[in-house]
Amino acid sequence: MIKKIFFVCALFCSSFLMAKEHIRNLTTTPDQTKIASRFKYIDFYGYMQFSAEVGENFSRKIYSDAQARVLELGAFATVTDRTYVEFTMLYDTSFNPFQLDKLLLYYYYKGWEIKAGKSVLPFGTFDRYLVSYPMTLKIARGHGSTAEAIYKMGNLKVSAFSFNGDTKKSDLNRLDDYGGGIEFKSKRFLLDIDFINNYLNSDYMVGKIVEDKELHKKVPALFGKLKVSMGQFSFTYEHFMALGRTDYRDVSRMPVEYVTVGDPRTLSGVEISVKKLILDYTINKHFIALAYESADEVETFDLPDQIFYLVGSYQAGADQTVKFEYRYSKSEFFQAVGHKITAQWNVFF
Repeated sequence: MIKKIFFVCALFCSSFLMAKEHIRNLTTTPDQTKIASRFKYIDFYGYMQFSAEVGENFSRKIYSDAQARVLELGAFATVTDRTYVEFTMLYDTSFNPFQLDKLLLYYYYKGWEIKAGKSVLPFGTFDRYLVSYPMTLKIARGHGSTAEAIYKMGNLKVSAFSFNGDTKKSDLNRLDDYGGGIEFKSKRFLLDIDFINNYLNSDYMVGKIVEDKELHKKVPALFGKLKVSMGQFSFTYEHFMALGRTDYRDVSRMPVEYVTVGDPRTLSGVEISVKKLILDYTINKHFIALAYESADEVETFDLPDQIFYLVGSYQAGADQTVKFEYRYSKSEFFQAVGHKITAQWNVFF
């Protein structure tokens, strides 16, 4: 009887030590992402954003609001020494109701990174200096089922992806949309150029232009970003450019108040272009930023021609930030201007 008890205890201890060593091996791989580096085997994370705003719209009406704007809950798990899984549930009042935002499988091998699943499409890179969603992000950001291959060599990164977009040219479900990009990144310099074969798959454009999600024409686009840092100052330039005009039958599905009868762009479709400049100054994790956006042919989609931003951010702790933003927007199409002041509280956990 004593021998059996001794044997069971020895077996339990050896199993425990083997499992502990296995978990240690999984969590010390050199090629983990920034998120994975915080985990041992599985970790949960979250983000919450609360905002209050007051402003005047293009109709010269005063409005105000306060709401919990964003809630993000997620987890990142180590499966093997090269394979990881991440999922995120997201509530965002600006885009979608509470839903599965990300479900990705990662695989790393000698400079290669493979991603597959549901996530934000890898088109465009955006800094979250601003409180409001800028036009470049609104027009470019989309979600879908995607497969992406990335190769990293020093400061250079090259990627290609295919995805199943929301918009279709038929009633068949096909993985027939694609894109890619190239990025060079160093400590003080970033250059990123991305391509997508149909920017009308973005969340904003799907909701604005394609009510039944069927297209007459796909429109490719380019996104470029240049960022230069000089001490505590940094300068960022972003440019979204459609590589063709939309089909007028797609544009004509817009609500009538956004379409001008007799405007030649209504008949020939539109070719969107958006430029954004940001100048920011950072000190002790606090920053102040000035930004300007200029857009062409976006009136049909209820967007202004120009937007000016003034933003300040205060680091209220290791996991909290408070931001304030003044936004001035102008529309030549509507012959009107708008103003908005927003306070935002961000908590990470």
